[in-house]
Amino acid sequence: MHIVFVYGTLRKGESNHHVIEGATLLEEYSWTSGALYDTGAGYPAMFGSSEHVVYGEIYEVDDTYLSRIDVLEGFQEGRSANLYDRVIQTVHSKEKTYDAITYIMKTRSSSFGQIDSGDWVIYR
Repeated sequence: MHIVFVYGTLRKGESNHHVIEGATLLEEYSWTSGALYDTGAGYPAMFGSSEHVVYGEIYEVDDTYLSRIDVLEGFQEGRSANLYDRVIQTVHSKEKTYDAITYIMKTRSSSFGQIDSGDWVIYR
């Protein structure tokens, strides 16, 4: 089993939640260090940052769900041309701290606008 932090369209009520529907929701309110940007393409991108916070949800997923997330994110293990890096990052909730898989975009375009709240659902 894998612990995954989702911060954009995979969250409950968002356009790609169906990809992980049925996975176990561990935390509905969680956060991690990072900066969130609107890509202008209907989804956000997270970048590493120790100065900002990104909010999302934490799920426990099996290999099948993780593969489905990888497909959505265009991630293939060992491929250099991935849009995202899949990293393990510390994620916090009110009660616990998790080491969770997090998808961090590799390259930020100058056209991306920062989401100051760090929360895609509130921003959208």
